[in-house]
Amino acid sequence: RRNWRAGLHTMTLQLFSALDMLIATASAGERTVSLFQAFFIQRDAATGSIEVLGTLIIWLLLALSGVTLGLIGVIAVDTQREKIVPGDAWARLRAALSRGDVDGALSQCAGESSFLESVLHAALMEAHHGTTTMLHVLEQRSEELTVNWFRKMEPLHVIGNVSPMIGLFGTVYGMILAFSTIVAAGGTRDPV
Repeated sequence: RRNWRAGLHTMTLQLFSALDMLIATASAGERTVSLFQAFFIQRDAATGSIEVLGTLIIWLLLALSGVTLGLIGVIAVDTQREKIVPGDAWARLRAALSRGDVDGALSQCAGESSFLESVLHAALMEAHHGTTTMLHVLEQRSEELTVNWFRKMEPLHVIGNVSPMIGLFGTVYGMILAFSTIVAAGGTRDPV
């Protein structure tokens, strides 16, 4: 995990240093506009004032991208093997159950720190009702936990469906501004 974080940190630093080199792009006689300003802050071509709506659209898309990466990170951490079946938990539980030590297996599952332990704890709590009840409880608990995991992905679905629409809105808005600039420069409105 540390190597992955160190690699991500190094890659981020390299990206920012590359952007830093590109930031100061200017022509000799023209007003200096950095790459950051050109891409992340929309300006009216005629007046040079900041175009608020266009800038907000870009920043909203960037924020949604950041939220998406964060959610992907959270989901990746929550679906690691240790969260589902920790280390030797299955071997210990299997050994206890094969010996018929339901109470021992139940005490091992008492913490319910993983998917396996939570499901087996719910099933073993119903051991006195028989195998059929245990299987029913096991299926029910595993379904509950699975639904909870899928619920964590719902924001990704929403962002994935909304972001293209926001991007399309930004494109249309940019085209409206482009045609307005053409008209302001003396062009005609006729699309032909």
